[in-house]
Amino acid sequence: MWVVDVETLRFLDVNPAAVKLYGYSRAEFLKMRVSDITDEEVGPHQKNLRRNGYHYSGESTHCRKNGSVLHVQLSSKRIAY
Repeated sequence: MWVVDVETLRFLDVNPAAVKLYGYSRAEFLKMRVSDITDEEVGPHQKNLRRNGYHYSGESTHCRKNGSVLHVQLSSKRIAY
């Protein structure tokens, strides 16, 4: 799990499971944006989030620190953080 700023797509927080799965340290994650772990265009995702009240569910392909590909099922919702 992670917390992302919807405007900048910067990681605000990540849990230990994400750190272990992706291979980045928490400090590394907090210097990154979602676009750093995916080749997909993130602009349309931002628009969909705003249009759908910040709720999203779908599939994506991410890249781990070691370069291996990770297929993920995404689910997001707006929270007060």
